[in-house]
Amino acid sequence: MIIALALVALASVVSGQSSPSAALEAQCRQAIDLHPSFYRSYLCLARCHAAQGNLAEAVQVARMAMPLLQGRAFYTYHLATLGFCLARTGQGDEARAIDSQMDEIGRLHYYSKIDRALISLALGDVAAAQHWIAVAKEEHNPWLLVLPCDPLWEDNIGATH
Repeated sequence: MIIALALVALASVVSGQSSPSAALEAQCRQAIDLHPSFYRSYLCLARCHAAQGNLAEAVQVARMAMPLLQGRAFYTYHLATLGFCLARTGQGDEARAIDSQMDEIGRLHYYSKIDRALISLALGDVAAAQHWIAVAKEEHNPWLLVLPCDPLWEDNIGATH
């Protein structure tokens, strides 16, 4: 379903009817209306808000989705989005708590170290971000390929190399 909605969003952008962010946001909201418990729609909406600089809205959406994400795929990706937004809105203590939570999660199962790097970068800790990117490279993390295309990394990708 989300793929079909994403294609509709892409078509509206290509046809000039809306901006990519506005189209994606509309489709995410429609997906949430259709299936309120589908956590990936919230994740996409939170990232969309964050990419547009609407960090307070991204935090609100991310917090709403937390109960839906417990124990699911992309949980740490979602935590990283929340941590990034909290750090960028001056809520560094809460962002650091999320970063620490990732340590606990890591004791139980694998997660992408790119998620840790994103939070570190938002907190202004470039050295830690570089460390986590280096770990991701050692792990041959395929998500490294999309960092240059990710709006949350857009202004900071050079800092991690």
